[in-house]
Amino acid sequence: MDLVGLADQAHRALTVLAAVAAAGVLGLSPLGLLVARSNRPVPPPLRAAIDWLIVLVPLLVAAAAAFGLLLFVATAGPRDGLHAVYGAVALVGLPLARILGAGPPLDIDDDAGRAPAPAAGELTGRLVTWLVLGAIVTLGALLRLAGTG
Repeated sequence: MDLVGLADQAHRALTVLAAVAAAGVLGLSPLGLLVARSNRPVPPPLRAAIDWLIVLVPLLVAAAAAFGLLLFVATAGPRDGLHAVYGAVALVGLPLARILGAGPPLDIDDDAGRAPAPAAGELTGRLVTWLVLGAIVTLGALLRLAGTG
């Protein structure tokens, strides 16, 4: 097999792995919230798995993009110009969701009766909502990449 064929296989395999990792975030985040809502602490391995998957997805997408650039130089490039846009969305989807989900509560006030702020790294409803949305957007972008490559 030639180098272009190997680059194409690596490009596709890394994209599939990124989709599997994004699906992991989609499945594990709500599970973590269910555990947290049952008044039990979220097991550190579960929380660590979610965080590692959030880091892993953009790394896999970046590696796939590197092989994609090799293919772009060596061949005619993707069939659709939106391929790069979908790649950018897949690259930033989950990290952006993680940042937005960890932000301040939506209703900021100084009422003495409000619940205490969640601890750093705690799975909150807001964080899980953003992670689920980010995972869906990332998976959608990865699926579109398959259709535009």
